[in-house]
Amino acid sequence: MDPQLPLDKIFLASVNQCPFDWDNNVSNMIDCLEEAKSARAELVLFPELALTGYSCEDTFLSGWLVKNALENLKRVIPHTKGIFTNIGIPIRLNNQLYNCSVIIDNEKIIGIAAKQNLANEGVYYEPRWFTPWPKGKIEQVEILGRSVPMGEQIFDFRGFKVGFEICEDAWHEESRPGNQYARQQVDILLNPSASHFSFGKAFFRRDLVIESSRKFDCLYLYSNLLGNDSGRLIFDGEMLAANKGKLLASNRFFSFKSQNLMGLSNNAEMVEEDLSDFEFFPRAVSLALFDYMRRSKTKGFVISLSGGADSSCCAVIIHEMVKNAISELGIKGLKQKLGFDSGDSLGQIMNQMLVTVYQATDNSSNETFESAKALSDHIGANFLEWNVENLVRDYRQLVEEKTGRKFTWENDDLPLQNVQARARVPGLWLLANQLGYL
Repeated sequence: MDPQLPLDKIFLASVNQCPFDWDNNVSNMIDCLEEAKSARAELVLFPELALTGYSCEDTFLSGWLVKNALENLKRVIPHTKGIFTNIGIPIRLNNQLYNCSVIIDNEKIIGIAAKQNLANEGVYYEPRWFTPWPKGKIEQVEILGRSVPMGEQIFDFRGFKVGFEICEDAWHEESRPGNQYARQQVDILLNPSASHFSFGKAFFRRDLVIESSRKFDCLYLYSNLLGNDSGRLIFDGEMLAANKGKLLASNRFFSFKSQNLMGLSNNAEMVEEDLSDFEFFPRAVSLALFDYMRRSKTKGFVISLSGGADSSCCAVIIHEMVKNAISELGIKGLKQKLGFDSGDSLGQIMNQMLVTVYQATDNSSNETFESAKALSDHIGANFLEWNVENLVRDYRQLVEEKTGRKFTWENDDLPLQNVQARARVPGLWLLANQLGYL
């Protein structure tokens, strides 16, 4: 480890952002910066597009978004006194839109790093909105009244050379900016990311960070977004730091906090998240449901609990959501996060936030009823039951009268199974709408 690197002054931040929620996004970043200053930080790495939120989709093409991003950038800058940091926003130049990190040092914009490799597979459609920045190009641009360089460049941090790879940049071995930075003997490579969670990615990502620090002979820092920002993607909030092939620090995934800060002091905590898919799944989905619930201004969930595996899994994950939130935030913190009185204990909160409904037909068994009720009681949910056989019978008779043919289970198993399932939905919708639940 290079003894000259000021590790005790370097911090990574992960923030739970929401597209277009400027007050939330700005507040989270300011809180991180102020906490970092209290810890005598001099460098703070934020994730990709942290000011706007990542999933703005076609609104990225709106002049309104770019304008508001710049206006809200002004709100963050005064909190960067004594700190070198990056603020992720889209920048429009020559009628093209770029995915950028605005680099600020001690309340002064000193340049802009622009993403060169755009994600365009699976859940990503970045080329729909952004233009890849040309490799090696640097151009002067005007931003908030200042002329600064934009592109692939080296920044100075207390005498150390700093370069940027923005998320997808690091996943393209041949064209990644780090190759050029290594030839220029960069000391620190920063990677602000918005990398969605998927099974197995965390292990590959950790290896990528460690190997990048070894390959480029530098300190490599990685910070990812956190939470379910708009309903489609889940971000794990991972933060990683590796120096010349050695992992220095990592954090716990899927935090229920709005922001998390991780320092690189010599006694930095190392959290090894070597979880199985069975452990990752409830952690990821419980945070996603929590964010979706609070952002949709709803106050709980309604589940049609059949006694089978699928609906039981959904109910258990809601329980995990509440349990994990209480564990990290406490009862008081949970209420503040949700914005309503959710109860004073795990049992009270579960009873208020989750309603399970067993919807019987003539084909339902006592075993499935007992299974559903036992699970609901065990996790503390509010358990209801009713019978939908009359609804199923009415639909059957309606179609039979018009087609002139009777349904039988021997010949019509699939349609009869389907009508049973669909007949259970409207009542659940009605109850959820009445309660203001999902």
